[in-house]
Amino acid sequence: MLEDSVKMLQSPVASSVAALSRPKAEKALALLPDWIFESGGAVSFSALRHPSSKLSSTWSASPLPPSVLSLPPSSKPDTSRLARTSRPDSATPPSSNSLQTTLLTARGEPRDYAEELLCVAIAKLSDSCIERCADVIVDRFNINSLRDLENRGGERMVNVSCQLQAFNSLLLDFARHLPAFSRTSEKCLKLADFNTRSRIRSIFLKHQHKESGYTRLLRNHRSATDFAVLEDVMSFMRPIQMVILDDDCKLVGTEEAFSLTEVIQDSRFWTELEAIQSLVTLVKTMARAMETEQPSIGQCLTLWDELRSKIREWRAKFNNCDGDLVDELIEKRFEKNYRSAWAAAFMLDPLFLIRDSSGNYLPPFNRLSPEQDKDANRVVAQLVPAKDAPLALMELMKWRS
Repeated sequence: MLEDSVKMLQSPVASSVAALSRPKAEKALALLPDWIFESGGAVSFSALRHPSSKLSSTWSASPLPPSVLSLPPSSKPDTSRLARTSRPDSATPPSSNSLQTTLLTARGEPRDYAEELLCVAIAKLSDSCIERCADVIVDRFNINSLRDLENRGGERMVNVSCQLQAFNSLLLDFARHLPAFSRTSEKCLKLADFNTRSRIRSIFLKHQHKESGYTRLLRNHRSATDFAVLEDVMSFMRPIQMVILDDDCKLVGTEEAFSLTEVIQDSRFWTELEAIQSLVTLVKTMARAMETEQPSIGQCLTLWDELRSKIREWRAKFNNCDGDLVDELIEKRFEKNYRSAWAAAFMLDPLFLIRDSSGNYLPPFNRLSPEQDKDANRVVAQLVPAKDAPLALMELMKWRS
């Protein structure tokens, strides 16, 4: 029976459940908490139920339970909001109705203030019983506040970090710290600037239309971390290169034409642009997959292992593009994002059970580092009643042997 269950978990089949009625309305309601989460409290919660709101009638008629609440007056509603979310084991902020998530919208507030606010919110949500708090997903200074809160009194409370936010932050790490990114970004912005000048713009648009069947200027947000201009220059590489070969380019001022030609004929620039765009696409693709699949906490370690594997392939293709620094930035972001609960969830997740030579299914202990193995033991001991902790650890020891 166990073997059949494990096989079913590791080889899921498509659900046979019939499609929901009113799919568009339910999809919109399912996405609403995500929108509120991303708005960081800018949305008025009272407006959602106001009689004059178009959402009010839709909300009342929906078969789904209400999915948005606001904090009581005593909980400083001007600086926090609550949204019900799903999948308590999810590694990304989810979007349905089984878990409460607290959003701090204030900026620059001291750490102890965030800790106080989180403490009040958790106590109210759990009816002063912290054992009912499954997990809390936070970012920035709130992480330290939650760690303090966990160590101070929440013995059975576990906090986790948002994987989607971590991958998006990793992209910013690349933009800020990779010399190759700075060089390519600077030259891409220069090309975008050239395309705002009438003579060059008309030449570019002519070749762009011939090549792509439509025309538009390169996006230029004048930001060192702007990924859009990199994507545009890579996408319209051929029309851009054709500009300096066009006879009309000779009519452009000598200095301007020389500067443009210097950038376009720089082979190193195009090689680094391809490498950086490939790196950005790699991380963005994994981030989009997280949003779609909402991986469990047990999959957090495997997500980073997958990223490292793909980065090794990327380095093999672009071997002279800040590869060592890319690895260093990934490890720094991983260490900042890592939580002990990852190791415990990975070890106990049936998806990762390994069948040994005797036919028994065992946790993948050998895939955890010594530190992660200790973290897993600590979390297991923390989450079971104190009197059962020795027995739980003994069972883990039996598994290992």
